[in-house]
This record gives sequence, structure tokens and C-alpha cells, in this order.
Amino acid sequence: MTDISAYLEHIGYQGPRQPTREAFHELHVKHTRSIPFENLSPLMGQPIKLDSDALMDKFTRQRRGGYCYEHNLLFQHVLQVMGFSVEGLAARVRMNVPDEVETPRSHMLLLVEAAGDKFIADTGFGGLTLTAPIRFVADQMQETPTVRIA
Repeated sequence: MTDISAYLEHIGYQGPRQPTREAFHELHVKHTRSIPFENLSPLMGQPIKLDSDALMDKFTRQRRGGYCYEHNLLFQHVLQVMGFSVEGLAARVRMNVPDEVETPRSHMLLLVEAAGDKFIADTGFGGLTLTAPIRFVADQMQETPTVRIA
């Protein structure tokens, strides 16, 4: 199991390593502010390795970003090491697609349980990435922090 210390240092997380709602929220916010979305590896002919050691190396030592599977697989690993219950989910991207068109499940996000509630976490959806987790409830408006880029 990969040590998560380099990841926590990279994103600037200094809080407790217990599976609390507050820790989960802070980890998500700090991840999305510290690790960029990018999908350059295939364009450069580099293999994409999805094991936690390779992802940890890419994000922390190489200071690179990644795409949804890379972001969310590493975030899932970190949360599980800290004691959270996490399930990987597959999703369809529906932007600018007519209702009758069924798109493939090409996106990964997470279902996380924290303090008895379920949340959606998505740290890897480019410019539309959730900047914080949202509760897994229907028909309820939820706010996330605004990220300003200077």
C-alpha cells in the first residue's frame, strides 16, 4: 500500500488522518487546487499507469496532472488509506448531446461515505471539476467553493 505522506504534503493538507467529514471536504478542496487536469501522456506516447504508486509519482514527484481516472483513483486510494468507505463509479458525459443519444460510460467519479452521509467526489473533470464534494441527494441545490485563477 502506497504511503500517502507525499500526496498530503503536495496538496498542503496538515489535518488529521481520521475519516471525518471535515477532513474529506478539505482533502477534496486542496486536491482540486493543487493537481491540474491534463491528458498529455497519450499525445506524448507515454503509457498511462493507473496503480497508486505510479499515480503518486506522477502527481507528487513529476508535478504533473492527469485525467479523471488518474485523479479519482489516487483520491480513492488516499481516502481508503484514511479509513473512508469509497466506491468508484462510471458516468456518462452528457454535455451538448441530444437526449436520445446514449454516450459511453467514459468518466470516473467516487461515492464516499463520511459521517454517515454519502457524497459524490470528482477531482478530475477538467474545468468543470467539483471544487468540493457534494451530498448524494436528488433535487437539492448545493454550493461548492469558487476557484479564482490569478
